[in-house]
Amino acid sequence: MTVWLQQAGFEVHTAVDADDLMRRVEQRPDVIVLDSGLTGGPGFELANQLKRDPATAGIPIIHVAPGHTTGEWRAQGLDAGADAFLTRPVESQELIAMVRALLRVRAAEESVRAAADQWEATFDAITDAVCIINENAELVRCNEAADQLLAVLNAGQANWRFHDLLSLSGE
Repeated sequence: MTVWLQQAGFEVHTAVDADDLMRRVEQRPDVIVLDSGLTGGPGFELANQLKRDPATAGIPIIHVAPGHTTGEWRAQGLDAGADAFLTRPVESQELIAMVRALLRVRAAEESVRAAADQWEATFDAITDAVCIINENAELVRCNEAADQLLAVLNAGQANWRFHDLLSLSGE
């Protein structure tokens, strides 16, 4: 698999065991190909550990297991944190296509996250008071100017209704 990925133009770093993988994960790889042979078992715990850690949770994991695995076993791997699943024997085209697909998904997620961060920064920088109200007339979020205008600290956390805000601003 290493040779196939390198031939496809990917930079590949291999780990000799689970401890080595955990050290290498600190370098923030784009994708982890987690082979059950590396872990000496299913590797569910390792995948779960990676997904629980906020620093590594966004790294896609392809779980590779023996071809004789059951659907239940593969489902366990996915539930443990794998983003995709391959069984041996792995075909080069499938592995490369899966890595590319996961990289596209990760890029899209990062783009959405960046857009959300930009929107949030813009929303907070608006000097006029702005509030977001849901369909139940409950306050979802206010910018800092709205908080100051209404003299309500952390108004977005208070489950206010729009008409409550109007009565506060008239005081």
